Amino acid sequence: MTLDHHKLLAAPAAETPYRYTAWDTMLHGLGVGLGMDALDKGQLAFVYGEPPKVFPTMSACIGWVDLTRDPRFFDPAWGLDANRIVVGESIVTQHVALPAEGSGVARMYFAEVVDKGAGKAALIRTRKDVLDDRGTLLASLDTWLFVRGAGGFGGPGEGGPERVVLPERAADFTAELATPENLALIFRLSLGDNNALHADPDHAKRVGFERPILHGIASFSVGVHAVLKTALAYDQVRFRSGRARFVQPVFPGDTLATEVWVEGNVALFRTKALERNLLVMDGGKVEF
Repeated sequence: MTLDHHKLLAAPAAETPYRYTAWDTMLHGLGVGLGMDALDKGQLAFVYGEPPKVFPTMSACIGWVDLTRDPRFFDPAWGLDANRIVVGESIVTQHVALPAEGSGVARMYFAEVVDKGAGKAALIRTRKDVLDDRGTLLASLDTWLFVRGAGGFGGPGEGGPERVVLPERAADFTAELATPENLALIFRLSLGDNNALHADPDHAKRVGFERPILHGIASFSVGVHAVLKTALAYDQVRFRSGRARFVQPVFPGDTLATEVWVEGNVALFRTKALERNLLVMDGGKVEF
């Protein structure tokens, strides 16, 4: 199966109407691990209150569809094998602070394709724009997909995600945040995701993982949580954009230790799975 980047980039955008309530906002908070310390008022404000605070990665879930699996939008002529795709990097940009409830339309499409060469990966960037009922652009989500072994299809060789270099000095803060064993099962409800990789142990083993893994955007959200907790006193309104590169899968139940460096209005971070002593996210960056 050869990837056809011309057809991929020409595919029409998937436009999905959305409506969410304060209950959905709180479910997203629970789905990214907020409220694990039920006495921490900083966390509690995202999962309880009238209205609750909106965690910055909520925009990633609004109107989300899996273009590589959803039969309403997927086209076999693209030459994509969904089982060879892993999420390499996520970038969330908040143009306007999200309200605790709202409605509108999300527009998702393929925005960029990079050919890393025969025997290597293909890189695909999807873009989702979240607009409210008045057509105001609220937020954008860019997701870099790595398609293993799909390179050599004749596409452009230049491009790809920005390289974020972390300081060599000691981190300004470190935050250790636990993830519950059922976190992926909660987050998939917030996202509206049916990918068995995050729920079915047998399927996870069939595609090369020892157990179901946590969604990339949920892992990224834990890194953002660490920045909000240590550098921003849980003031989510100051968040403007965030990104991180996924190095290794996170398993629900991992304790994630995030090192944070603050330089002006930017926080840089990386995250390890503490029990496995394994780097899982690198090149993290939050602008505020």
